[in-house]
Amino acid sequence: ELRVAIEQDAALASRLLRVVNSAAYRRGPAARSIDDAVVRLGLQQVKGIVAGITAFGMFPTEHPLADDVRVHCAGVAALVGVIGREWRGARGAGDLFLLGLLHDIGKLASLQVGEFPYGEVEDPQTFQTPDRLPVWERGQAGYDHGALGATVLHGWDFDDRLVKVVAWHHEPGRAYAEGAEVGLSVALLRVGDALGYHLRGRRELDAGFVETL
Repeated sequence: ELRVAIEQDAALASRLLRVVNSAAYRRGPAARSIDDAVVRLGLQQVKGIVAGITAFGMFPTEHPLADDVRVHCAGVAALVGVIGREWRGARGAGDLFLLGLLHDIGKLASLQVGEFPYGEVEDPQTFQTPDRLPVWERGQAGYDHGALGATVLHGWDFDDRLVKVVAWHHEPGRAYAEGAEVGLSVALLRVGDALGYHLRGRRELDAGFVETL
């Protein structure tokens, strides 16, 4: 039933196979069909990836910042997806690729409807450092893009844990107080987020950044 539904949208099917065959998920030979993807990852994980791809495409805004947000989300998804695969301690963190893909969906929602006046931000570093923009957003509206994205995902019936991680990825204290899977997921997502920003325009990591991270 899932295969039939996915194959009705050729673009979605193609994107799903690209994700399944990416470094974050690939095991052995490439998956060549939706059936291969379901067998390899399981029903729930494929449903989650499809939901993430679909949600990510719901905001086709042409705002100049939108492409940067999409590229950043895809990069963070790849980074934390590899962490989830390679590090044994990440096994309790859920689907990190999906979290990386969706963590800044609130920015796309905001750009689509003009929620925050991003054009009024004077310091360009505000957009280049993980935790600076949310502070500015809270000063404008009392909440940030994490809370906005979580509201969107909750309205679309995404898993409560994923909603909390998106809501709190710039509020680690709240996430760590929640503990368990939410706290670990936020910690790893923040590592991927910091790496994603740092690697813009760089081919290698410098030792000082790694030590700080």
